[in-house]
Amino acid sequence: MKVLSGSCVDVPCTFTHPSSHRPSEIAWYSYSSTQYPLVYSWRTQEIIEPFRGRTQLSGDVNKGTCSLRITDVKPAMNEYHLYPWIDPDHVKHTFYHKTVKLNVQETSPPVQLTVDGNPEEGGTISITCSVVHTCPSSPPILTFGGISGEIQNNQTDLGSGSWRTQSTISFPARVSDQGREVGCWVQHSGRRSVPSWIDVNVNYAPRSVHVSGESSTVVVGGSITLECRSNANPPASSFLWYLQRSGSISSLMFREQSITITDLQPDQNSFYCTAHSSLGVANSSSPFIISGESPPQNVSITLQPSRVLEGQSLLLSCYNHAFPAVLSYSWYRDEGSGTVLLRERSENLYLQVTGRYMGPFRCSAINQIGEGRSDSTLIQVDFAPVISPNSTCSLDHGVVWCECVVESYPVATVIWTAPSVVESSQAVSVDPYWPLRATLTGHVRSGQARLITCHATNQHGRVSLQLLLKDPSAMSSSSLVAAGCGAVAVALLTAAVFYWIRKRRRNGSQDNVGVEVVRYRNNQKKAGKYGGLEKNKRALKNDEFL
Repeated sequence: MKVLSGSCVDVPCTFTHPSSHRPSEIAWYSYSSTQYPLVYSWRTQEIIEPFRGRTQLSGDVNKGTCSLRITDVKPAMNEYHLYPWIDPDHVKHTFYHKTVKLNVQETSPPVQLTVDGNPEEGGTISITCSVVHTCPSSPPILTFGGISGEIQNNQTDLGSGSWRTQSTISFPARVSDQGREVGCWVQHSGRRSVPSWIDVNVNYAPRSVHVSGESSTVVVGGSITLECRSNANPPASSFLWYLQRSGSISSLMFREQSITITDLQPDQNSFYCTAHSSLGVANSSSPFIISGESPPQNVSITLQPSRVLEGQSLLLSCYNHAFPAVLSYSWYRDEGSGTVLLRERSENLYLQVTGRYMGPFRCSAINQIGEGRSDSTLIQVDFAPVISPNSTCSLDHGVVWCECVVESYPVATVIWTAPSVVESSQAVSVDPYWPLRATLTGHVRSGQARLITCHATNQHGRVSLQLLLKDPSAMSSSSLVAAGCGAVAVALLTAAVFYWIRKRRRNGSQDNVGVEVVRYRNNQKKAGKYGGLEKNKRALKNDEFL
């Protein structure tokens, strides 16, 4: 049998005897072919080395027990063959046909550590430390380290001189004990304590869920790998991913623990994950924030106020979405085929409003990644309605057609005042580049005043214009009448002139009296323009010419 050096051993031995015989002595010998060396006897001086002083009986002879106890086993006892002899002085038959061979070991027997109980969080875990030995009178001492709990010890006879000593420690299953090393120190009689170790395994649902990544900044258009990590036993087997942008959270289609993201947006992209195992589910408590770096995007010009009148002040701002932040701005005005730089560095441009149009203006924004530019913005200035003098009304055979031409911004509302027009209809034609053309058609009510007025109104004012209703047919009739009257007058005048000339010719031969115009000044008589006979003759010659 195997015996540990320095420890002890109980060699089991039992016997039976006739009822007529009462044994009184038991001796143990080491087998020899020539002699009977004593290992145990009441004659202690005859006991051989190395057994002298180290052997004794451990049983009761009267009960048929002949077991031998050897203490402080020495390496020199190795391979001794031992056998007992009952009453060697009286019983003549021998017992050496059954011997026990000692196999002295220098190495301690292995320690067995086992875990029992419910390993899930909240349950009870039991760790048992056991060792087989040959010394029941002085069994090994078992001690636990690395954990505290309730301990129970027991010893079991395995037969053939072997015994099992075991110690069990029980404690609640805590997550904090997961992976903890628990030691069992075994101290055999006469030997140093030797520890053996076992890891505590506690099963629990996922916790401490969080997202990890290679970097917290990525250029938009690039990619990044993220991993959903958790503390769980057994490890989480499935995962859910979520993305938060601009305050809204969306679910991603990934189910793996590690994912690759390629569609990052500028500024902040916040990622969350959920870990699932057979014992439960847990979410990440805080996001993993990735800053998507890009040149300024969605660059546009905003106006403050959004609508302005001539003479007011206007603030233009260069709006954009960029990460990292914009370092510099530039403002431009388009002029023909060229561009004029107005201002640099500031995201704002202040203007004094003049005219009805301003611009077009553009802005650019630059950060560490690149540049973004806005579209051209033409500013339309608000103004009250203005009715064009080209507005007109006409009447043709009782049908009225009027057009009111209006310039305004914002677009005006046009209303007609036409009490003399019946069965009227209105239409508006709006050109995005002005002007507005409002038309009125209908029939004139007879006997009514032909007053038609166009009214144009927007939020900045109201203007009205009374239009003159022109009748082309009436104008044609009047012209014919006037022409006829004129022709008659010419004819009458011609006849009168002709009659007057004829009469003068007849009277000229009888009375050659000239017409004399006389003006007096300073008591002197002077001839007029046609005074004197010669003048009168000149006049006659003229008459004859006529």
